[in-house]
Amino acid sequence: MENIPTEVLSYVFYFLDISDYKVAALVSRKWYAASRDSKLMKGTAYRFGCSATEKDVESVMLNSRAYNVIFDGFDSPVSMNSSFVKEFPKMFANVKRLTFKNCDIIPAVFTSMLLECKMLTHLSVTGCNSLFMTGLLLSKKEEIDQITGVTENIKELSLSYQKYLSDRVLNRILSICPAVCHLGLAGNSIIFHSSDYYKGIQCRSNACEETANSAVLTFANIIKFISNHSSAIKALNFSRTLINCEALSTVVTIETLQLCELYLSCCQEISDSAVLSICKNQPLLSVLDVSECVSITDKGMTDICKSLCNLKTLLLAKCRQITQQSVSQLHNLHQLERLDMSSCFLITTNGIKLGLCAGTVKNLTYLKIVACCSVQDGFTIEASRHLHHLTHLDLSSCKIGDLSVVAFSYRLPNLENLCLAWCQDITDDGLLGTLDLDSPRRESWKGDGDCDLCRCTRKHHPVPCKTSPSPDPPLSSAACHQSLIPEELVPISRLRRLKALDLTSCRKLTDKSIAKVVNFPRLKKLHLGLMPQITDASLFAIARNVPALEELALPQCGRITDAGIKDLTKRLARLSLLNVSNCDLLSNQSVEALFSDAKGLRHLDVSLCGNITREAVEMLENNLKHLVTVHKRHVGTKAGPHCNVR
Repeated sequence: MENIPTEVLSYVFYFLDISDYKVAALVSRKWYAASRDSKLMKGTAYRFGCSATEKDVESVMLNSRAYNVIFDGFDSPVSMNSSFVKEFPKMFANVKRLTFKNCDIIPAVFTSMLLECKMLTHLSVTGCNSLFMTGLLLSKKEEIDQITGVTENIKELSLSYQKYLSDRVLNRILSICPAVCHLGLAGNSIIFHSSDYYKGIQCRSNACEETANSAVLTFANIIKFISNHSSAIKALNFSRTLINCEALSTVVTIETLQLCELYLSCCQEISDSAVLSICKNQPLLSVLDVSECVSITDKGMTDICKSLCNLKTLLLAKCRQITQQSVSQLHNLHQLERLDMSSCFLITTNGIKLGLCAGTVKNLTYLKIVACCSVQDGFTIEASRHLHHLTHLDLSSCKIGDLSVVAFSYRLPNLENLCLAWCQDITDDGLLGTLDLDSPRRESWKGDGDCDLCRCTRKHHPVPCKTSPSPDPPLSSAACHQSLIPEELVPISRLRRLKALDLTSCRKLTDKSIAKVVNFPRLKKLHLGLMPQITDASLFAIARNVPALEELALPQCGRITDAGIKDLTKRLARLSLLNVSNCDLLSNQSVEALFSDAKGLRHLDVSLCGNITREAVEMLENNLKHLVTVHKRHVGTKAGPHCNVR
């Protein structure tokens, strides 16, 4: 292996997952050098959280060629006279993407950092109130003159959830980013009726730095910038703002503005009239996000399907007035690749089948229809025939069963993410592929859970929690014969590319299937919560058959014991997240096992584990170096032995 050229190793590393790539870099110095190839580093992000210090940032940034840097909750006080600031030229010389999330950073430090980011193309600042509170950011002309040449290549600019962002500060930032084509202003308090803030100014277009408002962010100021740069702007994000139909129509009707992406998530004022204006004026849209725009109805959805033929991503989550009438028109979107219709309760099997299974939507790779409780096996079986490119499929809380599991286990070999949470008709036979096609279809469980329990409150409800449309009739035995053949009865373990599997609250599953079919060499995430019948036998099989597992969730699995946790920690070297909340049979022995073997553990949840003492968890927090978050609510409610962690 030592004779392999470094360039060849770098090329091989390019095809590895990030976790495999990180492990490979530790094999030898030569492999480490190969992992520092510029092409590989471009896809690597360095994240510094709230616990990071200046020394932590220096040690990483000075010893690596960082292209993507994220400061998430970084609140270490930084002085302009510190040695940390003096090292900025070395640390940020290669940075192309720079992100600040909820950071406590002062304008002077921010400006100094930007001055050294000479290759910057993406800048995102979210929730950094201290940066804008004083209004002094880029207030000096010499600062703007210095930084303009450095930031002229910024293409994407996001200034989201800023409490103190004003017209004046926004104009300064935009003046140093002349090449911006993607502008994000999500979550900002935008004033859409701004005449009262500009008394004495007859024409807003004549406003300049001196007249721009220093207290509020107005729509008039934003629309002026978009109008002046309409030929360059390709993407806008107004999610979670108070933008209304009139204001949105003003944006999309700007001459020479041809948007490719438009994000309007949770804009409550948007209705069908605004959607119609988008369809008429922006026919080249490839991404449209109108999730949680609750006023959009079938009329708006029909306009989207008939007019926006270039759409590749359509997000409609919680647009609850959309029904099968308009969903059936999805077959017009031939280029569609990503579709999210979660919590659209009025969608039925027949409607979505007509929309996606007509043979015209061939490029779909991402499909999410969570909580569409009238979607049944009829759709999933038909979809498995036509949507061969699916890699992400989320059918949580849909009324599907074993037939669906068998269908996409055989027909969708490219699946990488599969979520079947709360699909309570799924049994061991579905995962094992041992269905009897001649037997009648089993009756579905009633209610949200056992004995009509609500999944949120865990209380009895005499009436359904929400009203659903009349469901389509279930598949008959004859239909089963037509939809599946014996050769297609394969176990779910046939999905060899699977990286994430969620079976939360599939309560009929037992060790019989979990221990046999959970055998995925690439699996990173596995969720098996609220499954009362699984025991340590399943954990032993997981530890033996899923060596790459990084995230394991087992909440309310009341039959697992310390023995299962010990085996997991010994075998799963990459385990970084473990959720065993409300597992009453676990004791301090599990905590000791985590301390001894789970050296890479970063997130732990032992809430409501009555036999685990608070002292043991606190000792683990103090001694396990890489542990970031620990949830320990109501631990130690039962007597347990003391922990021996030292």
